[in-house]
Parts: sequence; C-alpha cells; structure tokens
Amino acid sequence: MRGTLLIVALLAGGTSAVHGRFVNLDRPGAMDALKRENPEHYTAVRGILASVLRQPEPMVEQWIRVTYKAEDVAYSPVLLATDPPKRTLSFRLDDVRYQTLLTLPAVQAVPEPAIRREAKPPR
Repeated sequence: MRGTLLIVALLAGGTSAVHGRFVNLDRPGAMDALKRENPEHYTAVRGILASVLRQPEPMVEQWIRVTYKAEDVAYSPVLLATDPPKRTLSFRLDDVRYQTLLTLPAVQAVPEPAIRREAKPPR
C-alpha cells in the first residue's frame, strides 16, 4: 500500500518530483516568465524553437543535444491528428524539463493499410 501511495505521489507531482522543474512552453506567459527567470535558457529555447523545423527529421534530437547541450531530448514520431498536424518535442536543460507541441507545416499524410495483403490469384 505504501509503495502505491509513493508512486501516486510521484506521478501527481509530475516531473519535478523526480528530475527538477517542468515547463510547458505552450502555457500562456511561459516564454515571458522564462525570459525573466532564466535568460540563458530563454535564449537556448528560442534558438531551438526557431530552427527545429528546418533540421532534417532524423537529426533533430542529435542537433538539439549537440548545439544546445540538452539532455533527454525526445522528438515524438507520432503526429497528432490536428489540422495542421502537431508533434511533441521535449528536452532538458540543466535541471529543467521543457515540452512543447510543434505545428508542422505542409505535412502530407499517405494512408496505408495496417496489413498488406497479397493479391489473390484469379480462379
């Protein structure tokens, strides 16, 4: 029972209970607060957000790690079914975890069957 309560308490506390602060960059005023509270992180986050969509998709995580010395970079391969589509980006600078939804420009979805079936030979 105590183990369950501990897990619930950690989950309720969010990332901050385990890895430091968490900042949802999509929250109104988040960037303004970041600019006031941590100008160095503000500059890095602005740089990432300004250039991430110009990077080749397979290189995004490595680019952020190398260019901005970020840790725990995750660029979700899952597209949200919105119009236009969005995808989640998260990374950690020092002890602060940042997350945002990126709006993807001009993404063309190509529907494919879940299982490819071989054509049946004619009888």
